Amino acid sequence: MTIETSFPRLKRTGESERFETVLSSASISGCIPRHADIDWAKIGDLLPWIAVVVPNAADGTLRFVSAGALLAAALGGEALGLDYLDFVDPAIKGEVFDSAFLMLTRPCGLWQISPALTQDGGRVHLEYTGYPVFDHDIGRGLIMCYIQQIASPVSPIASVQKSTDWVWLEMRNRLEA
Repeated sequence: MTIETSFPRLKRTGESERFETVLSSASISGCIPRHADIDWAKIGDLLPWIAVVVPNAADGTLRFVSAGALLAAALGGEALGLDYLDFVDPAIKGEVFDSAFLMLTRPCGLWQISPALTQDGGRVHLEYTGYPVFDHDIGRGLIMCYIQQIASPVSPIASVQKSTDWVWLEMRNRLEA
């Protein structure tokens, strides 16, 4: 039995949908939302599971520039500066990296469920909702992610596997909704 077939199909959570709504409402037509325009009061309770990564085409990395406390625990400790791709099954690293750049260039968001192996040999689901944002302070696009481990207690991740469910999220803004 492969890991992809060992989990039942999961539905998108309300937290994921709320994260998308808040980020999409911060955008203006044809543009990715500005980091400074995000209404943090509407997603403040999700901060322990929110991360921001910087896609870097020059060195092929997706480095964490911020990560909430529960997400950091799921990654085994401090996440700042780590490359998310170090946690991904080597067979899918290219797809994961390409997906991050597609979010910035299309632009669009991405929701997915990915099985993961934990450091203690267990298996968990990870729900991802990624969305491009633009940070004017550093002058570049970033990927903001709501990444929740669907397990309790949180277990450190050893390897993220290929997604079992996913959908690209079209960007809508507050004027189009």
